[in-house]
Amino acid sequence: YYDACDPQAILNAMNDSISAGNDTFTCKFSSSEAYGQARDGLIGELFPEAARTVGRQHGLEQVKYTYIEDAAHNKIIVFWNYQ
Repeated sequence: YYDACDPQAILNAMNDSISAGNDTFTCKFSSSEAYGQARDGLIGELFPEAARTVGRQHGLEQVKYTYIEDAAHNKIIVFWNYQ
């Protein structure tokens, strides 16, 4: 899990997960404060950027993904659709 919002580290971890072929990525934070600081950036910037990585690696023009927010546990799970 992450102690603070570090967008580049999170994006690198997502890209590594995508390169490994994982269809989900869980981003868990150590506190509700860290989760709150990262949430908007994840949804608005990092997920779309990682989706572009999915598209490049799999030759897709469009990439669909969904995510689940679990604020009670300070985490967001993104699910990539590789089709």
